Amino acid sequence: MKTVYLTENDFVDEQTINIEIREIKPDFEYPGMAPQKEAARIRMNKLSGFWYLNPLFVVYSPENTMQFEAVIQKCRAGWYRLLSMQFKNGWRYQKNQEANPMIVAFEYEGVIIQNGTLIPFSTWHFNQQSSKRITMTEIRRPEAIKLLKQGNLKELETIQQTEVDRCSLLKSSESKTTFFILPHLTISAPNGNEFSRQSKKEQAAWNHTLKRNLSKNQFREIPFPVRNGIRITTRNSPVSITHPFCSMRTKSNESSRDTTACPGL
Repeated sequence: MKTVYLTENDFVDEQTINIEIREIKPDFEYPGMAPQKEAARIRMNKLSGFWYLNPLFVVYSPENTMQFEAVIQKCRAGWYRLLSMQFKNGWRYQKNQEANPMIVAFEYEGVIIQNGTLIPFSTWHFNQQSSKRITMTEIRRPEAIKLLKQGNLKELETIQQTEVDRCSLLKSSESKTTFFILPHLTISAPNGNEFSRQSKKEQAAWNHTLKRNLSKNQFREIPFPVRNGIRITTRNSPVSITHPFCSMRTKSNESSRDTTACPGL
């Protein structure tokens, strides 16, 4: 039995697109110089694909995907963290005072090169192909909120477990489907960054509701799966069940599962 914890990486879109990331040494005096030189090289050599450049990273992807977006956001955050370590919050003031959008792009936000076309990051739109947008389904259970307000915490765990059992028996005939299950809510979609953002948003809202209705001791006594949710991935192959303590695989057509090592399942 392998113990895992839900992190941001658990929600990254699972695709086989080859994305290349290269880190470059930043020049804090002239931060836009390195990405400008790299942009000139890419355009001069007529390199195809999608590129993201900032003073710290060069990212390449053959396609515009949600995985490409996730990598770019992490690279932007990495550059911003380095700026904050070097200059505290002074760099944000300088950025807001700069009127030239291309200077802002090369020195702070980054630029996109799409098949030779240079685009400031602030004007870029991800996943422009509508076919790549995912459809998300949401099921809410208001009775769980009523049980919470009545103090019936054990029943919350029962409701969640019933939903876990139901989703574990489902099969996806076309593609992999991921469910995120809280006592009061189930959301399902192909795994991706939109699913990640919505899952984390609902998880935070649920924790806020719990803290508002329970004492600190009661909140701490609630099992982690009930507080933080359970993620299930289904398809024709084995069902993958993950919660903040455990990860297991079980055949979707089996009627029983060994859950003794995983509290909450």
